[in-house]
Amino acid sequence: MCAFAALVACTSLNAQDKSDFGGWYSVTAVKPIDKAVVSLRLEQRLNDDMGNNECRFAALTGGYRFNDWLLGELSYEFWDIAGGNYNHKAVGALTGTLKEGGLAVAIREKYELNIPDAGGDCSHTLRSRLRVQYRIPDSRITPYIMEEVFTWDNVWIRSLNYIGLEWAAGDHSTFDFFYNYHLPNGRIPVHTIGVGYVVKF
Repeated sequence: MCAFAALVACTSLNAQDKSDFGGWYSVTAVKPIDKAVVSLRLEQRLNDDMGNNECRFAALTGGYRFNDWLLGELSYEFWDIAGGNYNHKAVGALTGTLKEGGLAVAIREKYELNIPDAGGDCSHTLRSRLRVQYRIPDSRITPYIMEEVFTWDNVWIRSLNYIGLEWAAGDHSTFDFFYNYHLPNGRIPVHTIGVGYVVKF
């Protein structure tokens, strides 16, 4: 997680002396079924200082909790990308979580198969994520820090570095407020603020 602070500090030293600002907004519906869980996520992303629609996507996910600490997931995602481009993604993920009191540490490995709608070659992405969170006792607030690295074939693609706060508004709904420092390979960094809403049925 020290990388998060280092990356943010490097913003002012960026050789291009430029950065972008964007926003990510999402709504997710979740339905647990015994050890399984099904979810539908809709997300909108803006860039160019909030003036341009970067993309939007829908993700349908089915998950299974093998035990108290291991969760497996399979997803289909449909992406509508600026410029009239459409992508399909087939996704598989495994998440391991260790908990002690209000503290939780989770490591997730996610594989993505990216399929262009207009034809062309498919691409692959491996996403490795570390998340550390702490549920404040006698409250509905859970602050967290998180880092996710995108690679394939030993080539770094980009990194996402988060600091956020989850607020349980009720027994079945949660809001997620976060700041994300996005560092893509070969492009200017992006500062992103985001809001997510999750409802459980």
